[in-house]
Amino acid sequence: MKETKLEERFEKAVNAFFENENSHEQNSIALFENQEIAQISPAENLAQTADKYFTLFKRIFAFLPGVLFLHLMMPGIFTFGFSLWTLFFLVSGIFMVWVGLGDLKNKKHIWLPTSVMILGLIFSLPFYFLPVNSFSYYVYAYIGILPLLFIAPVLVKGWLEESTD
Repeated sequence: MKETKLEERFEKAVNAFFENENSHEQNSIALFENQEIAQISPAENLAQTADKYFTLFKRIFAFLPGVLFLHLMMPGIFTFGFSLWTLFFLVSGIFMVWVGLGDLKNKKHIWLPTSVMILGLIFSLPFYFLPVNSFSYYVYAYIGILPLLFIAPVLVKGWLEESTD
């Protein structure tokens, strides 16, 4: 009789180990009879987690500084002219926005940095032509459009992806 119980226990242990992974009983912990304490969720794939962190990394360290580079280059071109440094910051800002939010393989994503440059140009032109004596007025008015500059490329990307579907 003891041998039979021992064989049954051994068989249950082996069956539990090699049981189908989709079984509900394997993924749950039972307290008493069939009452569930917790459900074990399937582990997230390491590649999916890495993709999420890489996307966050790209948005923080490429998109945000790229928008600021492009934003600050528009009045810089009018005031300082077109020099080697303005060209460097302009090209690096375009590249950073394109990589940070879009995809370099998709040529339509060139509209992402273009939208930032167009908005920066639109909002910097009045300050170039109007005689503004107070620097603080210029700074407050120009900083006021920053949220729009961060939102515009995201909206353009959604529009581009919607038009391709």
